[in-house]
Amino acid sequence: MEAAGQRLIETLFRPRYLPEIRPSPYNYPVAIHGKMRGAHFVFMTRYRSGFDHNRGEEFDAPFARLTYAGGGRYDLGWFRHTGKWWSIAEGLTLDAAIRELTRNGVPHPHT
Repeated sequence: MEAAGQRLIETLFRPRYLPEIRPSPYNYPVAIHGKMRGAHFVFMTRYRSGFDHNRGEEFDAPFARLTYAGGGRYDLGWFRHTGKWWSIAEGLTLDAAIRELTRNGVPHPHT
C-alpha cells in the first residue's frame, strides 16, 4: 500500500498538481507526500506560510487516505473541509482503489 501510494504521488499528484512551487503572501503548497499511520496511508499537501506573522512555517493538510480493511481490501477516504474523513469507496482491491484515486476529482490535492 505504501509503495503504491508513493508511486501515485510521484506519477500523478506532483506532476499534475504541483509542477512548480509558487511562493505567495498567503499559504502556498510546497510538497505533496504520503505517510503510513497505522492501517492508513495518508496523502498530504505540505503548505508554507507567506503571512508576515508566521512566514516560513509549514504544515500538512491531508486530502485522501487508503485504509487496509483486511482480506486484501482497502477503503478510500477524503478529508473534508469540516475536518472529518468521508468514505468514498469501501472494499476495493488495491489496484481498484488507486484507479479510483486517479479518476475521482474529489480526493485530490488542494493547490
